[in-house]
Amino acid sequence: MSHITTYATDLQLNPVKGSDRSKSDRSWQLFEEALKTVAEECGGYVSNTITNYYGHQRKCTFSLIVPQFRYGLGVDVDEETGEVSFVYDSYGVREEVIEGLKDRVMQAFTALAVGETLQDLNYEVEFEEQVREEEEGQRQVMVRGVM
Repeated sequence: MSHITTYATDLQLNPVKGSDRSKSDRSWQLFEEALKTVAEECGGYVSNTITNYYGHQRKCTFSLIVPQFRYGLGVDVDEETGEVSFVYDSYGVREEVIEGLKDRVMQAFTALAVGETLQDLNYEVEFEEQVREEEEGQRQVMVRGVM
């Protein structure tokens, strides 16, 4: 049965109100950059709506639309607390596809945030990405900081 599911995360962005939040706060910028990175890797795009099985749209703070999950993986960020949650309709879609997208977004955000923190500490930062051939779709990102 089609219904929108909400999945809370441990991730919390800085609470920022207003439509310019992704321009004014670095945590929002990094999260949007992480979504764009995953979208590019998967041949998709970033938007602000998801669709349920019946074609009804729902507005989100961000959404990730990719060919493997045409309804979209929505992201809601509470402007008061900065708490991040994923929203989606999984009807007719394999759960591992959705889990994989959530994991990729979280991994991309974590790698970008670690890199940003190292740069703030005057490290020279390098990102190295490796695809694990033994596990299809699995990749490993190494963030290296050199003084």
